[in-house]
Amino acid sequence: MRSASEVEASHGGLMGLITSLAREASTAPDLRRPGMAGAINALIERLPAEAGTEETSAGLQRLLEAGALDGLMDEVGEQPSIVATRTLLNLGYPHALRVPPERLVAMRRWELWSLPVPWLALTATLFFAALLQLSFVTMGHEPGRHWPPSAEALAGQAPRPRTGLELAFRALGPEFVASGLLLANGLGWVSAVTLGRGRKARPWVRRGFAAVAALGLVLGTLQFAVDFTGAAVGAFVSAAGALTAWRMLRTP
Repeated sequence: MRSASEVEASHGGLMGLITSLAREASTAPDLRRPGMAGAINALIERLPAEAGTEETSAGLQRLLEAGALDGLMDEVGEQPSIVATRTLLNLGYPHALRVPPERLVAMRRWELWSLPVPWLALTATLFFAALLQLSFVTMGHEPGRHWPPSAEALAGQAPRPRTGLELAFRALGPEFVASGLLLANGLGWVSAVTLGRGRKARPWVRRGFAAVAALGLVLGTLQFAVDFTGAAVGAFVSAAGALTAWRMLRTP
């Protein structure tokens, strides 16, 4: 069993780290703040197990009264101020009675809160990306045909031998690849408008759009390498639409 001095040192170390992280997170760039808030949440949740009840209560109340945790939110929308309030309530009597009423109201609002989804901008972005993708695929159906003509066709020379990659894309057809990307973005849109409001589901929806963007870049590069230029540009446009959707769904 740990001595009182060891408990106090452990608590002081955690509280000092939480305070330091909160101070640093308040001035950190937007990309770093969610990760730092997540670290603060994890440390707060460790306090009851690694420190005495009185020390935990006093430390969290000081942080809340100073507003040191306000304005922070992790990747799934969890706020350190809410985690601290919930921890105080879980400590039971009499510590729960010391939670300010405004903190209880904020926690209740947070429990009922859902993340906004910019569905109109999201729909317009993916719709125009789909239109552009179909346009480029239609203009550049095959290498050497339609848009743009190959160097061999312009020079009146015999076409070069086809590579295995080109034969594979020809067997699948540009429409198959384009349809797959269109379907993926469509499923992403459905997920965004139905699940994107949830704090825990939102990161997975964003990861789905990031995966579509990466797939579009890879397929576009491969098709461009075998002169399926129109289909390649269409894949790049699809990737750009998915990447824009990923950015739109950032946690506010």
